[in-house]
Amino acid sequence: MGGRLDSTNLCRPLVTAISSISLDHTRLLGDTIASITREKAGIIKAGVPVVTSSTDPFVCEDLKAIAQQKGCSFQQIGHDFHAEIVKPWHECDRFQTVRYSQTVLHETVSIEIQFSRPGQIYACNIALALACIEQLNQSGYEITNSQKQIGIRNASLPLRFEILQESPPILVDAAHNPAAFEALMEMLPEYFPNRPVTFVLAISRDKDYVGMCQTLRGVSSLILTQYLGNIRSLPTVELAEVVSQTGIQATYNTESPAHALETALRVTPANGIIVASGSLFLAAEIRHLVKPESLIQSLPV
Repeated sequence: MGGRLDSTNLCRPLVTAISSISLDHTRLLGDTIASITREKAGIIKAGVPVVTSSTDPFVCEDLKAIAQQKGCSFQQIGHDFHAEIVKPWHECDRFQTVRYSQTVLHETVSIEIQFSRPGQIYACNIALALACIEQLNQSGYEITNSQKQIGIRNASLPLRFEILQESPPILVDAAHNPAAFEALMEMLPEYFPNRPVTFVLAISRDKDYVGMCQTLRGVSSLILTQYLGNIRSLPTVELAEVVSQTGIQATYNTESPAHALETALRVTPANGIIVASGSLFLAAEIRHLVKPESLIQSLPV
């Protein structure tokens, strides 16, 4: 969840990182961007440098004011450090190259980094990580450019724009709020152009499922389902009603992720892709169905 109420807030950090802020966990954090920003700022500690990848001017203004009140230096993307995609992600090689730059002691430093996930949101996250590393280096660490490049290139992000199999491609993404869902809707036609999309959707009942459904577009087949491993799942029949109110007609209603995946594999054309999203729980259950061995491999020996 992040923020004031997160258990990690017990730690005393060397640098504080705050990524982009959107409406999520509203039951605990509040139902406005301003209230969520204040909750997220609860991790700021006196004298500890603060860096953020938020581009919202109102969010950054609030974060900067709180940082200054606590005697913290404050850096934000687009002002103090920058991220530029110099080579976009492509399905054939599945890496994007991001150029990070920052002025340190009146000298501009720059580095190009490869990462396995596409889009500006991941470029910003990379920049946030590198800005944190720069703060660590200024406090005595010696993390080299080579170590940065190797670490980020080899970073693993399960359930985040993760391709589980090739034919047909099955992609899972844990997007579970309108902002993340909108980003996914923009990325699919950009990185999989002219390919029919079979979309498997399940959402938690405590999320903004109406807002998420309103961003749905560009899918050839829509398969609704509900995940089974948590009671928070919105029942398929209720999800179907919400989807119908947006003017989109679901192609199939199914009772479980397994049934949804079976249906998707049956109806997706040879040049199509299958995308499962709307919930971290759905993405995890689809991943386990496609790659059951991945759970075993992740367990400690």
